[in-house]
Amino acid sequence: MKIGIYALGLDSGTAGGLEIYFRNLIKGLWEYNNKNEYYIFVGNKEIKKAVQPYTNSHIKLIYHSKIFRIISFILIMLFAKPKIFFKILVNEISRLLSYSNIYDVDIREVYSETCRMKLNFQKYGIDAVHFPFTTIHPHYLNISLPIILTVADIQQEYYPEFFDNETIKMRSVSYRPSAERADVIIAISEYTKKTLIEKYNIKAKKIVVAYPGCSKDFKKIDDTALLNSVRSKYDLLSEFMLYPASTWPHKNHIKLLEAISILRSKYSFEKPVVLTGASQNNHKNIMDTIERLDLKGLIKFLSFVPFSDLPVIYNLATIMVFPSFFEGFGIPLVEAINVGLPIACSDRTSIPEVVGDAGIYFNPDSAEDIAEKIYQLWKDEDLRRRLIKKGLERAKRFAWKQGIEMTSNAYKQAFQRRIQQKT
Repeated sequence: MKIGIYALGLDSGTAGGLEIYFRNLIKGLWEYNNKNEYYIFVGNKEIKKAVQPYTNSHIKLIYHSKIFRIISFILIMLFAKPKIFFKILVNEISRLLSYSNIYDVDIREVYSETCRMKLNFQKYGIDAVHFPFTTIHPHYLNISLPIILTVADIQQEYYPEFFDNETIKMRSVSYRPSAERADVIIAISEYTKKTLIEKYNIKAKKIVVAYPGCSKDFKKIDDTALLNSVRSKYDLLSEFMLYPASTWPHKNHIKLLEAISILRSKYSFEKPVVLTGASQNNHKNIMDTIERLDLKGLIKFLSFVPFSDLPVIYNLATIMVFPSFFEGFGIPLVEAINVGLPIACSDRTSIPEVVGDAGIYFNPDSAEDIAEKIYQLWKDEDLRRRLIKKGLERAKRFAWKQGIEMTSNAYKQAFQRRIQQKT
């Protein structure tokens, strides 16, 4: 089969776990699966650079630059049918008068993107299309090929307060329709599968669970020169806690900061926390909280860290703290257990499914409980040693080889189901 993997909407450095999932997916297909041919459609230079090393006889990279998309848009519009021009005209008049699109989408983009991708799918003889980022993107893309959709999470159905009105509206018109339209859904955890059934009434037989795993770069590193180099590069102390998460509200940085304040006042415990991840819409609240609690000396923001440095930083850390309210999976948790980094984590959503008995749990709503569990893990060396051992064993459940096998099965199922529908 020829599988198209649609990643034109992915930008490097902003998508967090989704970008990590995509990079590891391509690397896994390159390493473990040569049964199919894969055509990877990307539109970002950094993503192109990341995929390039994994191209070969069965993985082809199709790069649509911004200039290419503009030129193709102009050409497609020049040959558009009269009824499309009429819809565009009506939509533009509506937008000018009321500052909104009457069709709820940009008809120009709908038409040009559909035409461009249909031509590409025909050109390369694509048999099925995989959308790896929770929605068919753009969600209005009109194609008749079998669709495989990876769903990371549907967090807005449980925590709408973490999103602005515009994001809620976007998700409401794209998430459920995408899930309903897909021939097969790849859920990244059993928890995500459960939420799709619970909130969207998706049939269980339509959902394949494929754990994403992590890069093989996350392992124990004994190269002293490399460790010292990265420590010096980021000015890291000999002991620190690590929390790798973009500053979204659900990542719960605020409670973590309150816990650090409690650790200082109640236990006279002043170990630094290193935060990695892109700045998102809760960043200002986090910075204000650091100021209010006078934690500047204990919190170090590294922002977005190059992928090559992350495994080294994991190796340098003493423990990982993971207070998230909501995860569809939690790739950093798998990265941690592969490295041998003990974890204190939230007891919510998919996190226990991933960590199992290889971590110590706390209530993410309680700063006191977070502080207590951090202190317990930090002070108990025997506990850390036991958790590391359990984590290394548990990591075997999340090898990409199994994930790629399940993903490949999903491609086959989608294609076969579409054939059955036609007969």
